Amino acid sequence: ERNMIKMWVHVLWTTNRQYPVIYPELRKKLFPYMIEYCALNEIKIDCLNGYAEHVHILFPYQFDMDLEKNVLCIQKASELWINKHGLIKEEDDEKFCWNHNFITVTVGQSSVDALRTYIKAQEVIHKRKTFKEEFEEIGVRYGFGGRINYY
Repeated sequence: ERNMIKMWVHVLWTTNRQYPVIYPELRKKLFPYMIEYCALNEIKIDCLNGYAEHVHILFPYQFDMDLEKNVLCIQKASELWINKHGLIKEEDDEKFCWNHNFITVTVGQSSVDALRTYIKAQEVIHKRKTFKEEFEEIGVRYGFGGRINYY
């Protein structure tokens, strides 16, 4: 018999310096591009969404999964895609890039549906909550305490 595993991983990362440059028009193109990239490169994800300066992904955990490699590949491919198509110009004419540090937490099976809903509702959530507030709440919820920094 095969081992059975049912684990989930929630990953969150930001744009470089948390610049809010992922405007609604870009989100409509970028997030589907990232989802398609994952599918084409056999990176299994459950859901992906974000807002002006960040991305959330829910991954089903697999034994042979290289989470850091997957995240960095998604980041690099989307950076290249954004820059190739000239979709964002950051301050000082820098090219767009992600912050390559990210937060990763495991999620219990009983919390997966609520997390999916939360990730999919980013547009609504950020009408009432700043990213900084969200980030601080995540730090408290997952026990990072004062060790999690906004920048």
